[in-house]
This record gives sequence, C-alpha cells and structure tokens, in this order.
Amino acid sequence: MNEDIDLSRLDTIMSHALGEIESVSGVCSVDEALMSRILYWTAGIQRHFSIPLYPGYRMLGKTTGTDKDTESGRTFRFVLPSIHPQATLAAFQWVITTLEHTLLKDSDDQLPTDKAAVDSLLKRKRSLGKYLKQYATREKTTFAIYQAAWEMDVPVRPLSSGYVVLGYAACSRMMKITISDQTTALGVDIARNKLATSEILHRIGLPVPGSRYVKDSRQAVEMAERIGYPVVIKPSDHDQGRGVYADLHDAASVEKAYEGARKFSKNILIEKHISGFGHRLTVYNGKIYSVTRKTPAGITGDGVSAIDALIANSSCLPFVTHSDENQSARVLNDESLGLIRQYGLTTKSVLPEGHFFALKRRNNAADGGVSSPVPVSEVHPDNRDIAIKVARVTGLDFAGVDLISPDIRVSWRENGAVICEVNAQPEIHQIILSRIFVDMLPLRGRIDAFLAVTAAHQEYEKSHLGYWIDSRSIDSVYSAGRISHQPSQGLPNAVEGNISVLQDDPDTHSVLVVMSPEELAQQGLPFDLFRTVHLADCEHEKQCGEFIEMLNCHADEIVLGKEMRPI
Repeated sequence: MNEDIDLSRLDTIMSHALGEIESVSGVCSVDEALMSRILYWTAGIQRHFSIPLYPGYRMLGKTTGTDKDTESGRTFRFVLPSIHPQATLAAFQWVITTLEHTLLKDSDDQLPTDKAAVDSLLKRKRSLGKYLKQYATREKTTFAIYQAAWEMDVPVRPLSSGYVVLGYAACSRMMKITISDQTTALGVDIARNKLATSEILHRIGLPVPGSRYVKDSRQAVEMAERIGYPVVIKPSDHDQGRGVYADLHDAASVEKAYEGARKFSKNILIEKHISGFGHRLTVYNGKIYSVTRKTPAGITGDGVSAIDALIANSSCLPFVTHSDENQSARVLNDESLGLIRQYGLTTKSVLPEGHFFALKRRNNAADGGVSSPVPVSEVHPDNRDIAIKVARVTGLDFAGVDLISPDIRVSWRENGAVICEVNAQPEIHQIILSRIFVDMLPLRGRIDAFLAVTAAHQEYEKSHLGYWIDSRSIDSVYSAGRISHQPSQGLPNAVEGNISVLQDDPDTHSVLVVMSPEELAQQGLPFDLFRTVHLADCEHEKQCGEFIEMLNCHADEIVLGKEMRPI
C-alpha cells in the first residue's frame, strides 16, 4: 500500500459501475479508508444487481504483526451483510480484482489509464452480472419487503422461488411478492380473471364498466358499436397495463387495438371507456394504506402555447416522439398524433389554461405515465369503503383496487366512477410496507428466545431448566444437536435436527437454546435477539469478554455464572 494512493481516482472509476457514490467517512489511515471502500463497494454492486442487503457493514479492527508482516500488509476483520453468501463472496472478489487492475503498475512502473481501468471494470461487471443474476430479486416489491423488514427490525430470510419468511416460528408470516399465507387461492384466481371480477362486483351492485369477450376484430367492432364509443380493449388475464388500449373512438382503432392485445393473450375483453384518472387504492386487511393517482404522459395547457410548443418543453417528450431519419428533429409518434386528431385538434392548437391533454392511451410507467401520491384523508369515504369492500368480496388480504374517477374527493355515487381492475399482487413501496408490517407483525415477528452458553449440556438441562425460567412456558429446547419438545414433561420426543428448524416450526412460541462455545462459533446465532443470554461457565466478565462483546447487541440482558449474576 502506497500512502499517496489517489482514493478520489478510485471513487471516480468505481462510479462507472455503481453510479453516484456516497463519501466514505469516519476513517483515518489510507488502508482503513481503502478497506471501507472495499466493503462499501461489495455491498453496492450486489444492490446494483437487485440483491437486497441489510444496510451497512462493520469493521471489527485490524491486526498488526511483526515489522515483516506489516510491510506485506495488515489483516482486517470485518462483518459484511449477506443474503446469499456466494453472491457476497463473488462481489468481494470482483472489487479486489478491480483494485488490482486499477492500482497495480506495469513493468514500466506506470498505472493503467483511467479509460483502461474503466473498460476493464465494465467488462468484468457484465460477467459478474451474469453470475449474480441467479441471486437477484426480480420483483421490485420483494426487494422492498426486505428493506421494509430491516427498517422495522423484523427478521427476514429467503426461501426458494421468491418466497420470503418474515419473523420466527409461530410469529412468522410467509409472502411471495404481496401474496401472503392468508391470501385465498380463490381471491387470486378471481383477480386474474377480469371478466369474473367484473361479474362478481356487478352482482353486488358495485360500479364496473361491464366487460364482454370478443373472439376476433370483427366482433370487437360490432360490440363497440353496440355499447357505444369510446371503448377499451384489453386482455382478461394480464395486469400492469399489458395489452390495454383505452379511449378508442372508431372501428380502425378498435381493430388495431385488438391485434395488439392478442400479442399478450387469446382472451380479449371490450368494455365502455370511462373518462377520468386512474387511482390505485392499496388495501391490507380492511384498511387503506396508500392511494396513488395515475396520470398518462401528457401536457397541461397554459392558454398561450400551442401543443407542439408544450411538448417540446415537456419531460414526457421521449414517450410521445421519435427522431426523423436524419436524427435532426423529433416528431410526434402515431399514437399521440392520433389522439390529437381524435379530439379535433392540431399540433398548433392552444389548450385552455389548466386543461390536461393525454398523449398516450395507457397510464402505466412504461409509457411515461406518472404516479403521484394522494393523501388517504382526501379520498371520499365512499371511495375508501368501496375499495375495502372489493378486497373483502374477492377474498384478498392484499389488494390493489383501481378506481377510475374524475375526482377521487367526490363519491363514486355522484361522479360515475367505476372499478376497472383488482390486483392480487399490487406493487407496494417500501414506506407503505413498513406501515403494513406494524399491523401485520405486532411482535415484529419474534418469539421468546433464551440462550445458554455452556460446555455441559446435560447438567445444564437438569439443574437450570425450571430454575432459570419456567419450563412450562418453553415449547422447545435445542441442546447437543437435538430438539426436544414439551420440556416440562421430562424432555421427551427429542430428535436430531438442524437448529434452523426452530426458526420455522409454527408450534414454537418460545425456545431455550443450549450451545457450547464451540458450537456457537461454528454455527452462529439461531436468532438475532434473545431475551436473556446465560454464560453459565463464566464467573467474571474477563473470562468471556469476547463472547460478551459479540452477544451484547443480540440480548436484552446477559447473565454470568451459576448464580446468574447480571452484567
């Protein structure tokens, strides 16, 4: 390590892989500053490839040996968060290799140029991305679930195929995106069938547009003329706006929309188009947690500027224009031009001040749509009640209820608002999930756990079980690699088992874990928090200083010795 190493150069080079990088502070020496960066980058590159990680890292210190050892380097001890250890190790090695390609001089004692270092970085980043893809969290909501759980201090761990477990044992909950262990299969099936959803809600008097199946474009046109333009064409079994074409005013647009929707599904619906803004009301267990207003890409008139001038100064430009053949100018795409003509306007028309004009038929984010939060308190009580009722009728604990309304502050009974869709797997932001977890996991998903560290397993069970804690209140005991249930009846039904079984057994509300120091060092802690940790073989703090330091943040209290003296 050279003391004159240019850390700012490293930050600049690494920013090409991770984007904007936070400054690393709180370190003194150059090697400590570099070590902090290594740990920060190791976590950052995993998050970059959608692997959720508990925030932060911790350096435990460094060991300096003899002068000869010091010349060759220092040994650092550190803690890195990890969901998938192999992914973390791969990311760590990627960072080290990046430093080697960036800091090691060639035979002429020259550092590689910044361009050469960046080129090497990006090439190996692509290779790393291919490897980390197997560990990545594909859905945004699943990523948000991890982040929200850590924010709320709720234990969270992954299972296979995208399933996530929150909490421990009897207090745990299982989720896959926003389908939980209490979501009914019938509710999910109903939500995935838009026609069934519409019919069920219509039968109980709730407002829906009224959907009908059409088998080809000719029948779609006939049905459109029967129910009256404008109409909506959409697949019956897709969500997130895939294949949806709204506000269709003539036979040609209906035929084109039908063919477009067929690319996503064979089951195509047609329904009356209802004017208004789309609103997503997120429901969990009979309570509204968030409301968002979905606005398609568009412009708002100022009473002075023409439509083309408004578009030129609008952030939605990439979604409604494309470049001409010479790449010298941007022109409106066919969809936006069609909407302008549909309403009898031209690009030189001036919109009234405050008048919003949509330039896309869909309001989803992929087409430039914008979602803006609406305070729940501003939503008319009738509109809140109808969303809660929809979730209950369809059998969903989590539900995203889409309400088309000109003004969400006005009751649906007065302004003709309708329910256009129910989503069984709504995308939910981390902040909203944090609020939901408060109600979903009232004990933060934790059971009563006690830990005893002792080399004498059998003697401990005989002498302390019932003395330390009331054995009748303990569901399970883990000791000497065996899990025993109902300890108050003499520890029967002992079975060999991995200690992780205690995390998932739904019949376990409380547990006593008895481990030797060697087992603890090899296996780690089975729970991240214990009500009490008993260091049974230690009479004085100096005897178990390292254990006390390690366990201090994982226990409400630590007691020592046979008399259980608290520290």
